[in-house]
Amino acid sequence: MTSFRTADRTPRSSTAFALGDLFAEDALADPYPLYARLREAGPALPLAGSATWLLLGQDAVRAALGRPRAFVPGEGAALNPAGDALLAPALAAGGPQRETVQAVLAHAQPARETRVLREAVAAYADAVVGQVLAGGGEREVDGVELARRFVSAVTVHVLGLPAGEGVRLADLAVRCLDLLGPLGTARTRAAGAAAGELTECLTRVPGRGAVRAGSWLAAVHAAAGRGEVRFEAAVELTVVWALTGMAVAFSLLSSALHLLSLRPRLWAELHRAAGTPRGRLLVTQVVAETARLEPPVQWTARRLAAALTVKGVSVPGDAQVVLLHGAAGRDPKHVSEPGRFRPARHTPPAPLASLLPLAHLPSFALHPCPPVDDLATTQVTVLLRALARRCGALRPGAEPPLRRVHQVLRGWQHLPLRATG
Repeated sequence: MTSFRTADRTPRSSTAFALGDLFAEDALADPYPLYARLREAGPALPLAGSATWLLLGQDAVRAALGRPRAFVPGEGAALNPAGDALLAPALAAGGPQRETVQAVLAHAQPARETRVLREAVAAYADAVVGQVLAGGGEREVDGVELARRFVSAVTVHVLGLPAGEGVRLADLAVRCLDLLGPLGTARTRAAGAAAGELTECLTRVPGRGAVRAGSWLAAVHAAAGRGEVRFEAAVELTVVWALTGMAVAFSLLSSALHLLSLRPRLWAELHRAAGTPRGRLLVTQVVAETARLEPPVQWTARRLAAALTVKGVSVPGDAQVVLLHGAAGRDPKHVSEPGRFRPARHTPPAPLASLLPLAHLPSFALHPCPPVDDLATTQVTVLLRALARRCGALRPGAEPPLRRVHQVLRGWQHLPLRATG
């Protein structure tokens, strides 16, 4: 078993940890006890015999994320070579091509278009909630299906693809992200098939005349026509960003719905305050606290561009670092009662980005891409607000929920709820 050792290569504790421990089935189902033991061993832990380090707790994660140009562009996003080759260009640190595509997507959403997009997202939310609660009374709802239906519809609208592509792409996104895991696990091996589907998906992007005008893919087609970007590379970045944002958004939504269903008084307060400034603040606080307590992305990996020192522990330059956001969100040095769901701990007037863990959205999205992060934030908050307006009570369903076991994402596979219209 490969063990973690401290920077001076002497064990800090008698307990040895292996990278495989993070990806064992029991740890994937409930990683937080292991995270607590890892935090006790130090802020940064190297894997003996490799160039990979774990960054634990908020001090270590903030130290890495707070430095400009901290990471090598396009490298180190996955824990295996195949995953890195396919996904690192989109999910690792930036570079000229990435920054250009970000600017293209940002310019595709000027102020007027951003308002139109938000109105479209709100309309999708109202339609999905209306379908679920049609006829009034109490009914059984699958929270995961509700979140997936809404997020997939919005994402294909923004990309400019046909509406029927949404659910297939949502499933593909979840399966592809398992490819970020280490070599040798059954889940990484199974993700190889999804990688082939993603590659095929990228080669079948419709031509300029077949995508919705004003969409992200229309903006990419136009930028490629002006010679600003290489079309194939820009499509890859845009589609992978959108798919990962989709997976993260419905993972976070499913966790928020589960936590809220266990707290009928909090839901009643959300319902009473719906449509008011107080209601909007409550939803923002719920999203922020859900992302802290149950980060939809439990870890991200990068390659350092220069050495990093955290609390006296030196991490060498060119090391691959795994930022454990799930461990950082529950760091008792920075969070009181870290295992409790307390939305009120996130106080105004900070914007949502500041309320979310570490103020960098690393646990909210696999990549810091403002247009995609803004879309994911909008989807989560808008659906919760729409549901709070129409749903007077939200409780656990008759069947127990089923956790989705995944190497990167944290969420639910099946979430039975009782919703009262």
